[in-house]
Amino acid sequence: MASISAATRGLRNPSGTHWHFTQRPTGILAPRTSILARSNILGTQLRWRVVLPHHHHNHAIRAAIGENPTNNPDDFVVLGLGHCFIEDSNGKLQDHFVLEPIGAGALECMENGGKTCYKHVASMHLSTALAQDHSQLPEELRSGAFCEDFAFRTKCAARSWMRDYPQEKIVRYIPLGTVRSDFNYNLEDKRVLNKVNIVTDADNIKQDMSIDVYGRKKDDDANTATDAAPPSKKELEEDLISSLYNA
Repeated sequence: MASISAATRGLRNPSGTHWHFTQRPTGILAPRTSILARSNILGTQLRWRVVLPHHHHNHAIRAAIGENPTNNPDDFVVLGLGHCFIEDSNGKLQDHFVLEPIGAGALECMENGGKTCYKHVASMHLSTALAQDHSQLPEELRSGAFCEDFAFRTKCAARSWMRDYPQEKIVRYIPLGTVRSDFNYNLEDKRVLNKVNIVTDADNIKQDMSIDVYGRKKDDDANTATDAAPPSKKELEEDLISSLYNA
């Protein structure tokens, strides 16, 4: 069999089969890759295997996939001024306006009449948004504070606008440099930013009573009978009189 590469070295196992082994480097996110070739009378068979690299300090490699999305400064992105609330120490809600990126799917839902807390929405270049400079933003957005993880979320939102469908169907709803304030702005379901959601048993989804296998109906009936208010004195007297007349 012809040599695979100049780095190939031949090995012979007890069965008489010749093995040839070579290594070559690959990309950053993958460990070293090796080729293992087997030579026999039927020809050459190749298979891939992964060999972990050796490190002096045995430090694990962490692939930072998704932590830094690839973007260009001229990418299209949309920001919205969200009307949110913060609950104070007295339990009262205080208005709080936040600047957040809006993905293509969310804006399409808003265009179709979905309720939203975004009072104003504006489109711009990604570089303008990432500057986080209120003076570079449209006047309608300047009263808002930048949301948590703004840079990362904005890069992710910008990537949602790069697909073919948003470019062909959704960008036209808010062309570059446009500010819109005509969406279905609604505050019925308030966004409380510092609200702590405590999950209880009451949040569990119950089965329909028609397939009750836990005897819940009996328990509910017993609880209802226990919780029922005792009859009043007048009701007792009426029952007594009724029983005497019917005797």
